[in-house]
Amino acid sequence: MRYGWLLFGFLLLGCEKEIHIEVPVQQGRVVVYSFLYPDSAVGFHLSESVSITSPDLYAYVENARVGLKVNGSVQLDQAFPSNTVNGKWDQVDCNYGDSLLVEVSIPGKPLVRARTIIPEKVAIAALDTVTEVRRLGNGDEIAYLRFALQFKENGLRSNFYQVVVVRESWDYDGVRRIKTLDLLQEDPVFVFHEQGGGLSSWFDFRGLFSDVLINGQDYTVTFLTQKKGYLMAFDEQRVRLTVYLYHHTYDYFEYLKTTIWAKGADNFPVFDPVRIHSNVEQGLGLVSGMSFDQVQYEINQ
Repeated sequence: MRYGWLLFGFLLLGCEKEIHIEVPVQQGRVVVYSFLYPDSAVGFHLSESVSITSPDLYAYVENARVGLKVNGSVQLDQAFPSNTVNGKWDQVDCNYGDSLLVEVSIPGKPLVRARTIIPEKVAIAALDTVTEVRRLGNGDEIAYLRFALQFKENGLRSNFYQVVVVRESWDYDGVRRIKTLDLLQEDPVFVFHEQGGGLSSWFDFRGLFSDVLINGQDYTVTFLTQKKGYLMAFDEQRVRLTVYLYHHTYDYFEYLKTTIWAKGADNFPVFDPVRIHSNVEQGLGLVSGMSFDQVQYEINQ
């Protein structure tokens, strides 16, 4: 019997076979990120994608040159700094409604381009707040601050928005801390109807919404945040809330939405893979103009 087991072991060893898989090495693609705002510096994040087998997250791009045209007029034409992924230059002459063209030229690679606009600034017409207490099934109570933000949009085009509430605090040593508050988004505009099936309610899209239900009218969007998240702590001497209304381009709206969708869908294998939106020709990434209005509240207790 012992010889039988030995023979069986030799048979198993004889069946072992090494399989070598050749992973094709693809040339990296240029990755560009830039978010442009009137009367501000011009910043670019420029890198090159790497193979999935590489231990690095990205590669530097050497000998690159970046350009920016505003309404066809050259506002920037500079060599990108070496051994870095970040480049920054003084402000350019641009305003709301302008059309922008970003170009990145690299020897031996196709010209990388991205087109965008700076959306018009949508003003906050009014912003009211009220405390709301909700009772849970177990009898516990949670206090919220309900925001009612009123604005009027231009109904001649599709518009894309985002509401964000930021908490800033300063302790008695002057140290500043900042965080973005979680929002309870119950207003119907926060439901992405084009996705269907009620799946959008499974994910937090960080206050994004479109004008599907607004259609150029005055609108008051409502949202809530828990009071315990922003009330002043014992070691703080000052707390300030800033409520932002962003007016995004279609490209930024789709990029942020698909990024959140893809990250959330990783936990649900029944979903099809999500393609992250990009508006960069011959490359990857996102270039977008942006605009916003804001209202600030000082918290005294």
